[in-house]
Order: sequence, then structure tokens, then C-alpha cells
Amino acid sequence: MIVRVLLEGKGNVLIHCRGGVGRAGLVACCVLSYFCQFSGSKKVIEFMRKRRDKRCVESRKQEDFVKNYFEFIS
Repeated sequence: MIVRVLLEGKGNVLIHCRGGVGRAGLVACCVLSYFCQFSGSKKVIEFMRKRRDKRCVESRKQEDFVKNYFEFIS
């Protein structure tokens, strides 16, 4: 749904969780990985931590999810 809204240009997308950094950061990293050119999952996480919050993608499990998603779409 997020990708479709962005591709069709029919609105904005707000990604949020309770704290706004862990799960929201994970989803944002996955969306960015889909649309942008990054050399690896660590680069997209680093980008989000610089742009949004240093706590984005809080756990190792979340980092692994972004890594697996990045490899899946590559």
C-alpha cells in the first residue's frame, strides 16, 4: 500500500509507531531501499539514523529484517 500511494503520487505516507523510531524506522528503511540506490542495508540504516534519529532501527532483529528485505529486493 505504501509503495502504491507513493508510485501513484496520490497522497503522503506517515510511518509511525509508539516511539517513532524502532518499527517506524524499520519500515522507512524498507521503503527507502525499494525506491533509492543504496550499496547495502547498513547504508540505508545509517542514512535513516542521520536524517531521523540515531535510535532508528533499534534492535539487532530489526537490523536483520532490513538486511533480509534489502537482499530480497536486490
